[in-house]
Amino acid sequence: MRAQSASGRLLKGYAVLLGVVLLFLGILFYTGLNLSFENSLHSSLESIALDLKNDELAHPQQKSSVIDPKEEFPLSPVSIEVYRFTAGKPERILFTKNMQDHRFGHSDPGFYIEEIPFVSKEDESGLLVYRAQKNGIDYLIKVAVPINKIDDTLETFTALLVFFGFVIFLVALYLGYRAIERVLSPMRNITETAATISQSNLSKRIELPKEKDEFFELAYTFNTMLDRLENAFNQARRFNASVSHELKTPLTIIRGEIDVALIRERSSKEYAEVLHSVLEETDKLQSIIETMLLLSKSDTRALKKRFRLVSLDKLVGEAIDQMRPSAVAKNIEFELRCDKVTVDAEPTLLRRAIVNLLDNAVKFSPDGSVIKVVLQKTRKGVELKIVDQGPGIPENLKEKIFEPFYRIEKKWETTTSGSGLGLSIARWIAQLHNGNIYVTSGEEGSEFVIRFSQ
Repeated sequence: MRAQSASGRLLKGYAVLLGVVLLFLGILFYTGLNLSFENSLHSSLESIALDLKNDELAHPQQKSSVIDPKEEFPLSPVSIEVYRFTAGKPERILFTKNMQDHRFGHSDPGFYIEEIPFVSKEDESGLLVYRAQKNGIDYLIKVAVPINKIDDTLETFTALLVFFGFVIFLVALYLGYRAIERVLSPMRNITETAATISQSNLSKRIELPKEKDEFFELAYTFNTMLDRLENAFNQARRFNASVSHELKTPLTIIRGEIDVALIRERSSKEYAEVLHSVLEETDKLQSIIETMLLLSKSDTRALKKRFRLVSLDKLVGEAIDQMRPSAVAKNIEFELRCDKVTVDAEPTLLRRAIVNLLDNAVKFSPDGSVIKVVLQKTRKGVELKIVDQGPGIPENLKEKIFEPFYRIEKKWETTTSGSGLGLSIARWIAQLHNGNIYVTSGEEGSEFVIRFSQ
């Protein structure tokens, strides 16, 4: 069963709402017009009753008489009965001929609707019962007129109301359909564009609507998500290509060493040299594989469970001690300034991040230089700065150096060794600890900062 589209549901709801509104307005107009007619009729009948009181009852009637049919009244035809109360008994003293054989049943003052015998038994009349007093005598005046013309007018109005209401309904429904289609067109554009996007076609983007409404925000958010996905896929492709290259190189060396060793008989010393070379390349392979496994870990909950309060200044000291032999080999000194800082962390991972940053500083610092290490508390949290005197990092490479296997020496043709994973691991560890790594650099020297938020 095919699901109904959003535009169909909206149009259906709009049609129901529109029909209810038009029906309500039609009933309201009909009721208002009917009440207006009744009020107007009531006022006219009351005017006739007052005329009778002021003119016909000005002089006491001795006997029952017929009102002159040529008498001009606001309404015509009109039926009139006037009763005089003598000793509490009503006596009809005035009437019109068309009421000669009929008596209106109502005697209480007010406005009533009842049948009109002089027009049609099926029609109705408007009747006003009016009590008056003239010259100390009580009178009861009954004035009635046929309302068939009013009924005809109401019927005509109802027919016109239904016709024009139906026309308005169709026109409003069409305009509503066009408006819904126009409003939902950005959503349809988003859907069609999303359907054409695949892993091999992530560069396509949704055209942003002209109006900055919710659909604009949705399209913008979707494009931003595609940007992140495209970057992630591109990084994954580069990562896979780099992994293949990094694993291929030591495997090729190992195979070459073994092939050379098997060409002919060799001495124990030569075999030992081959085994040492193979062991060195195997260590590189093991290091790359372990690092890749560390970067691929997504179960951060298990790592978070190992967090505990540790002395960050102590970890910094241990990392410097670990890197001191490499620094001494290049006659590099560490200038250390540390505050006493305690953080919630996994000590082994955090020490590794600091070691990786120090290792990067030692690799790229010239011989005989000084590496500054500053640990301090700030208003925003805790900062660990590592400042070297190596060559600066171009602005367009400041983010690329944190990508796995990206080695900046390929651009500068230096001879530094490494797999290009150290900074990637350092940033991953910093982010795991609710922090991040930032780098600033000039023409010479770079400053790496691990900033932990409080």
